[in-house]
Amino acid sequence: MPLLLKIIVLLAGGFYLVDQSQVVSQSRTVDQSQEALLDPASQNSIGGANSIKNTDPGLWVNVSTSRGKEDGIEGTGFRPAEDKHSIAPSHFVDYDDAMAEGGIEGTGIYGDFDENSAPLEHSQNDDYDFDEGGIEGTGIVAGAENQLIAYGPITQFGSIYVNGTKYEIDDAELEFVNDTGRSELSIGMMVQVQADWQQQTDGVFNAQKVTFDHQIEGPINTIARHGDVTFLNILGTTVVVAGDTAIDRSIPYQFDMGSVVTVSGITNEKNQLVATYIALRSEVYREGQQVELESTVDSINATDQIIRLNGMDVDVSQARWKQGSLQTIGIAVRVEIVGQYDVATNRIIANQVRVKNNDLSLSKGNKLNVDTIVTDYKSLTQFRLNGYTANASEADILRGNHESLRNGVRVRASGYINSDGIFEVHTLRIKPNANFAAKIPVSSVNPITGEIGFLNLKAYAMSDTIYQSKLRAINKYFSINDIEVGDWIEIQGVEENGRLTIGNIFSLRNKPQTILKGHVSIDSNDRLLLLGIDVQPTGSISPELIASIEDGDVIVAKGTMFDGNTFYAKELIVH
Repeated sequence: MPLLLKIIVLLAGGFYLVDQSQVVSQSRTVDQSQEALLDPASQNSIGGANSIKNTDPGLWVNVSTSRGKEDGIEGTGFRPAEDKHSIAPSHFVDYDDAMAEGGIEGTGIYGDFDENSAPLEHSQNDDYDFDEGGIEGTGIVAGAENQLIAYGPITQFGSIYVNGTKYEIDDAELEFVNDTGRSELSIGMMVQVQADWQQQTDGVFNAQKVTFDHQIEGPINTIARHGDVTFLNILGTTVVVAGDTAIDRSIPYQFDMGSVVTVSGITNEKNQLVATYIALRSEVYREGQQVELESTVDSINATDQIIRLNGMDVDVSQARWKQGSLQTIGIAVRVEIVGQYDVATNRIIANQVRVKNNDLSLSKGNKLNVDTIVTDYKSLTQFRLNGYTANASEADILRGNHESLRNGVRVRASGYINSDGIFEVHTLRIKPNANFAAKIPVSSVNPITGEIGFLNLKAYAMSDTIYQSKLRAINKYFSINDIEVGDWIEIQGVEENGRLTIGNIFSLRNKPQTILKGHVSIDSNDRLLLLGIDVQPTGSISPELIASIEDGDVIVAKGTMFDGNTFYAKELIVH
């Protein structure tokens, strides 16, 4: 497209979106009929919420589709003028302002970057080490004793933090299974860490090995927005991108159909992949480029040597097999496919197939610690975690309660695998979905206690809080130690019994106004209270919009704090 025509299109899109935003800010988003069209399975996307108005504050999914002003930090869908970013087209999704399952107004993609990062380089010489076992348990520590196996996303660097524990990795072996051309660990990557659990200093372990194995690499076929969550269809699999998804700098603005991405994440009870990390592999799919798909087998056609995963046909007639064969696998067996994508037939031509067996030898005093999603829940004594049948009847529930345990709930669990292959859970932390978010300047910080003050509130970082930088000069090692009074941050977290805990912290550039998002309460004087703060609508916010707000609604308030208890909202968005 000629440059002049591009500029005209961009400007036209910008005028349209800004104009539409004025409508949204004055209206209640009530059109729910279109939401179901985006993804029939998405009404239970991450935390198990299955309705527009969910009465459980720990399972909040914002499913408004009338985006308008909500897409941008300032409500226009575009970068703020002072950010000096180029204007985005009218279909642009502002990933800077994230609060899906707890982000503020988007899907968590880094939108604050000045410079673009190049996609991961593809090489015809990319060689997949097919003999390694992979992440989900293939006898890596068979015969070893006193092993701690941790599986979860990297939440912080220095060296790395996984599932709330710090691991020094200076002397560790780093393995990138099916190497995608980037041999550097990043925030959000699901990794398996091996360490000797008896060898630690003040709770810090020396990692012996760190393994990263992404779950999907392939071209994006479709893109759908469902409120604050984005759904990508990649090789037949629904990938859920939410507010806590770590988006590599190679995707600074938006997802594009046809681009090839690498995804690391957790499979939920609907066999969707909840992305914890996503990066751009290449801007377009090139013939012969290798793809990867990991999922369970839906059907087997032994005659034609075709297996199906998530509705995607895979031709295995020329494939090398590891730990199984076409004759020995069955339905629901988990496999990893490496091959090429045949665009004409919409199928994968497999070069390699690995059966993903969970057979970690953890019976010799070894321990397992995982961050995962509950599936196949039948009772407290029978459900599945990360492919293992689990028993939590004797577990100490450190966060949440037994009644909260069900399909779709994300948990951190530690224990061991017994002689029958059952995951005996010793401790269990149920991870509630975020129910508030804020973009605010910091008024106080205490790195020792994890306390961060803002407005007249205090929130607390935890051992597994995820730290991400959105600054121009990104700091990979960003942590609470880097936060100073006056800095702008975005936090996403959970309000429980009056206490605010932080699941995600993003470092930001200075912003012109404060943004709060959460469940509103209405007191006896008809005041709107958000996190206990009196929200006073001002300016052009209509009385009709204010009158339509009900107790428990999710609202986004943008404005300034007048004193310790009053927030003057210049803009109010009601879901």
